[in-house]
Parts: sequence; structure tokens; C-alpha cells
Amino acid sequence: MLESAKTEEDDRTMSLSALPRPCLSTPAHGHKQRCFALSPSPSKVSFILTKNIITNPATSRCLAYLKIKGLDKIIGHTVVKSKWERTKDGDTHIGWVFPVSNTEEPGAEPDPINGAESVRELYEIASTVYSGKYSVPVLWDKNLKTIVNNESSEIIRMLNSEFNDLAENADLYLYPPHLQAQIDEANGWIYSCINNGVYKCGFAKQQEPYEEVISSLL
Repeated sequence: MLESAKTEEDDRTMSLSALPRPCLSTPAHGHKQRCFALSPSPSKVSFILTKNIITNPATSRCLAYLKIKGLDKIIGHTVVKSKWERTKDGDTHIGWVFPVSNTEEPGAEPDPINGAESVRELYEIASTVYSGKYSVPVLWDKNLKTIVNNESSEIIRMLNSEFNDLAENADLYLYPPHLQAQIDEANGWIYSCINNGVYKCGFAKQQEPYEEVISSLL
């Protein structure tokens, strides 16, 4: 979970109140649902990034960007538990959950902003009509209590350039124009064959689909 730091001498709590509300709509078949505001402003914005950095490569790169850009003193983060659990009493859905205490699982922490028990609960706070998957990472606006973005490739681009007024390494630009086409191409096959390939292998219910995916993965 990412949350901005604040001192008495330098009030740098961030807000998206001047931006359009994020989109929480059902995605087209086969596409990941995205929730995002178009252009986050570094003036008075509070963000949370909810992620599982142990088992989720998409969330790992968000944390890497946070550290490399020197934004980790401004934007905090909270880690959910490493294994899926039931997200509501009397409900069959399982997904990412927060621990009850800091000692329940090493590295995982309770939600310090909303007191949410699960990532699903954050999505439900953000929208009462959301019907997609409750995925991580999530970039969260504390002031508006809503999701800014849940797509890691878009989150890291925000971290790369939108908060340079606050970043310790503002001159470090990790998406240079002359390499953008190559970066986008690499991101395409890395997501399809590796990041998503791992999940397709793990959730394959028959041998034939598994064999198709594992050949691309390896």
C-alpha cells in the first residue's frame, strides 16, 4: 500500500480531487479491467499501492520503481498476505487479504488507511457496481477513497514521471522516448509468456492447455 509521507515543515500530502473519477467498468473479454485517472498531479495527492510482492511480479516492479525513483519516503506501501483466503464471511470468493496484525505473516501488514480486510473490500469502497477481478497492484487515493489505477504498466509510468517534484531521483527517466517501442514490445511478450504464463500454468485444469502455455514460458 502506498501512502504519502507528511512532515510539519513540508506538507506534501497528495490529492486527486481535481481529476476525473477513475473508471471502474467491466472489461472486454480477455482483457484486464483497468481503473485509472488520466494524469495524476503531484500537488496534494495521497496514494496507496496495495500489492503482494512475494508472489506477484506485476507488483514487484511497482515497488522497484518506487525505490529507484526515490519516492519511497513520500509514497508508502502495504503488503497483503501471500496466499489467497476467503474475502467475506458466507461467500465462496477467495482472493488477496490483509493480515489481522503485523505478526500474522512476516512482511504483510493490516490496511492502515481504510481498515479493509481484503483487496476486494477496497474495490467495493471505490465502486458499488464493479464486477471484475479484485487484482493487485492497486494505486489508491486516500482523500477520495478510490482506485486511481490497477494496471502495473501504467502505475510504473506514473511513478516514473508524474511525481518528479517529490522524487529524490527526478532526473532518472526510465521510459526514454528512443527506447519506448522496444520497451513496449518487451513488456508485451514478458506479460503474455512469463507473468501471465505462470498463472495459466498454475490454473490449467487439463494437460493440453498446460503444455501449450509451458512451451511459451520455457
